[in-house]
Amino acid sequence: PDDQKLKTESFHLEKKNGEEIARDAPVKNFVENGDDLYLKAGASKTMAELGITLPEQEETEKPTPKRKPLPPTESELETAARAKDKEKSKEDKSKPMCKRFGCQKRYDPATNGPESCRHHVKPPVFHETRKFWACCPDQIAWDWDSFQAIPGCAVAAHSDTREGRSFLGGSDVRAEMEKSGPQRIDQPKDQKSGLDKISKLRKDLVSAGISGSVFDAARDKVKEKTVSEAPETPSDKIWDHVFEGIVRHISSSLEQL
Repeated sequence: PDDQKLKTESFHLEKKNGEEIARDAPVKNFVENGDDLYLKAGASKTMAELGITLPEQEETEKPTPKRKPLPPTESELETAARAKDKEKSKEDKSKPMCKRFGCQKRYDPATNGPESCRHHVKPPVFHETRKFWACCPDQIAWDWDSFQAIPGCAVAAHSDTREGRSFLGGSDVRAEMEKSGPQRIDQPKDQKSGLDKISKLRKDLVSAGISGSVFDAARDKVKEKTVSEAPETPSDKIWDHVFEGIVRHISSSLEQL
């Protein structure tokens, strides 16, 4: 039936590599024997629309089309990147790897100076959704990329000696604080810190359907406001104020319903 016939003006030809064949291009100049051609949706374009020009040549010579080179595909870029990383890995395997916290880079012992390595002096802490370095507890990250972006707090030469445990949990940090810090006899043992309260609140709200990223953005805004309005607040009390600020905002929103 006529209604099932293909409308030629609605299609064009492409080669296997994605190169489109212009409707007014000489076939002998663009299609070789054995080329696979594919019928694609979309009206066929002219050579001018595709930016193709044919140089003036002698009739005895085969015209060579001039066309802008196609940009590399995503798979080609990925393959090239993998090859580069593989080659770099082969070169680096002969070098020792620094085992300081937050470094893990391979280095040349001959050029390993006293300021070659920026690192952390204590292991990372992974507690619920929080990620931070035990030596820098004020710099909290909630995703892996942000955690890796936290700069080291010390500088020294690279070292291939492992420095104790690879990571700590929240209980390890609390145990260290209880062992090294002053003890209050009037403070309940189960009293939670501001960070613990924020983590639990986030977990409960996410389970109720609130987006985690929305909560994180709001938490960061409250923290910025807290620090700017009360810069003298002790670092160990900042998160308590942030938790109180979040609770006030939630209460205010509920009252306006």
